[in-house]
Amino acid sequence: MMSEEEIQSFMAKMQDLKREEESEAAVKPVRFPPITSSQPGPSIKASLMHLEDVTMEIYVELGQARIKIKDLLNLETDSVLELNKSAGESADIYINSKPFARGEILVINDHFAVRLNKITRHDKLAACSQPKEQIEG
Repeated sequence: MMSEEEIQSFMAKMQDLKREEESEAAVKPVRFPPITSSQPGPSIKASLMHLEDVTMEIYVELGQARIKIKDLLNLETDSVLELNKSAGESADIYINSKPFARGEILVINDHFAVRLNKITRHDKLAACSQPKEQIEG
């Protein structure tokens, strides 16, 4: 059990720590360097209107499940399939069956959503689109 003197000493130390934290927590404005283009060459100032009618297939792999064919054939509307991932875990995003990005599975108002966290680098995408013989050779 602590004596009254020990309690008073402890309380004084806590108040001193609180004052130190308050003095260190000064808010300072953040200044970022100007944004510059990282790619050499002239910048392209063209409209993206010519890309409006480009069609591509985008899908996200939310998870996987193993079930027996018997159970698969018994699935109906509103059946629930338990996946091996849940909200907050990472998911793979594909464009035209090629890996494009990684994201985080979210649930917003009873709907699934995916937040993009990392987009695959362009050189890796180019390697994925080449035939396997060219990559190995």
